[in-house]
Amino acid sequence: MARKNAAKHSMMAVLQSKYHQGRGNSKREAKAAHNGVSPYIHGDGTYQSYRQQVARYGDWLTANHPGTNYNTAGQFVQEYIDTMRGEGKSAWTQQLARSAIGKALGVEPTSLAQCDTRHAADITRGRSSTTHSTAAAAKYSDDMAICECVGVRHNKEGKQVTPDNCHWSNGHISSVSIVGKGGRPREAVVLPGKGRDILESRCKAAKSGGTALLGKMTGCNVHGARAKYAAGCYAKALADGRGNGQMYSPRGMQGQSFDKGALDWVNEQLGHGAGRYDVAVYNYLSYGG
Repeated sequence: MARKNAAKHSMMAVLQSKYHQGRGNSKREAKAAHNGVSPYIHGDGTYQSYRQQVARYGDWLTANHPGTNYNTAGQFVQEYIDTMRGEGKSAWTQQLARSAIGKALGVEPTSLAQCDTRHAADITRGRSSTTHSTAAAAKYSDDMAICECVGVRHNKEGKQVTPDNCHWSNGHISSVSIVGKGGRPREAVVLPGKGRDILESRCKAAKSGGTALLGKMTGCNVHGARAKYAAGCYAKALADGRGNGQMYSPRGMQGQSFDKGALDWVNEQLGHGAGRYDVAVYNYLSYGG
């Protein structure tokens, strides 16, 4: 007798296996070895997001197509995405679900279903402040100022902002060593301003080299602060002559273009790979600083 949630349990097991194989290993090397697409999951956040999406799809299959197994689970992805569309789920959420299911089934996500097209103007994450995030930002204003000059993703990266990881040059902290998403290390430039002044003050007053210089910032719009950091990095890249004159014109942002050389440097500071111009623009620079 088939297990009630056979498809769900099989997909979840595959995801876990791919996460264990990819965690802490180079995504770039895995992509190079597998025709440009890594078959693994390299980041904790990605694994948690995919796990959640696959679990939801598995439960949907149990309710709507009982008896589905791992080998037949791909047949109903389009129907599931259409259901998500009917529920008002965004293009981003649809594509996240499709990517997660594709990873679990070991197939190209676009072969499973057609999703709505993503547009920069539809991004809502971190673009507006809620009553809660505004109050939290006021409570942790100094920590948020540091975020805007360092660009940490979340508290896990924030904990790494310690005296030992801060690098000084000409009397100021010039960069911070951070191990980010997928275990990738980076030297994030520290932008001048109020945040750097606060960071330097805390660094000098710290009791040990391992003292965390950032608080938890619970409830704060950290992604919004990271977007401001990205805008500052882009301006610095252009001012420092890091542009190469080759322009990237993002779809959905008519009349706007960005220097690819500067974008590569921005991605380096954020912990993203070179050439991912869409990530730098849509996820950060399109916020308007």
